[in-house]
Amino acid sequence: MTNSLAILADRGVVPLQGIVDKRLEVERLIDSYATGAAVLNVGINLAGFIPVPGAGVAAMAAAIVAQAPAVYQPMSKEIAEIYHRSPGRDTARIVGGGAIDAGLQLAIVDIGIAFLQEIAIDIIQDIGFGAILAAIPFFGGFVASALDARIGYQMAWRVGYTVALYHENAGEWVGGSRAATYRYVKRAFADAKRQGRSKPGIPDLANSQTPIGQQQQRTIHAMAAMLIDAGLTKADVRERLLAKGFEAPVIDDAIAAL
Repeated sequence: MTNSLAILADRGVVPLQGIVDKRLEVERLIDSYATGAAVLNVGINLAGFIPVPGAGVAAMAAAIVAQAPAVYQPMSKEIAEIYHRSPGRDTARIVGGGAIDAGLQLAIVDIGIAFLQEIAIDIIQDIGFGAILAAIPFFGGFVASALDARIGYQMAWRVGYTVALYHENAGEWVGGSRAATYRYVKRAFADAKRQGRSKPGIPDLANSQTPIGQQQQRTIHAMAAMLIDAGLTKADVRERLLAKGFEAPVIDDAIAAL
């Protein structure tokens, strides 16, 4: 029973309620921040037009650091709010007003500068030669502006997905660390690119064949088992879990395993 109760903590259960809609909302949120990050990066990179060797690259670094309080930190907070919103509960207004309850406060992931720099390095390495051109005085400013927009857009998606997977995975990092979670996200983006897609969807990273999907399966299985132990039939359990907004295929797989 103790293990079941641990699995059924709010951080594991609440994000799975209405998860289909929550995923769509999170992806829309990240897209909004990604667009804003691209615009912000171009604006900050005006320093790249300064006729000093390396000014473009320096401006890229400045843009990345500057975005933390303007983009990634509030995005992380809003992603937590979406996942930890129970059906019928409107916490968006509470978060917006700054009065964050204790449970939600614990769920918000801190996004540090070092973590952002790690992702930026990955993206710059992917870009390659363009980053070198950005070091050329004046001309580099034009190149760096375009690169900064691209970096800002891609970073918002990668950071956003990394944070989203933390909540999808019952408030735990995939593989035990934030770095391992990011590597998981990075591979998913690389796979999507090979398939001719610009990016994966959150369901791609949390399907039944992934560690995240398996964690969610354990959560639903524990809930179903407890309800059956309380005297409900499997049909009743399915109906109740569907009413709470849990995903039908996950419910069916969990019940079938009982």
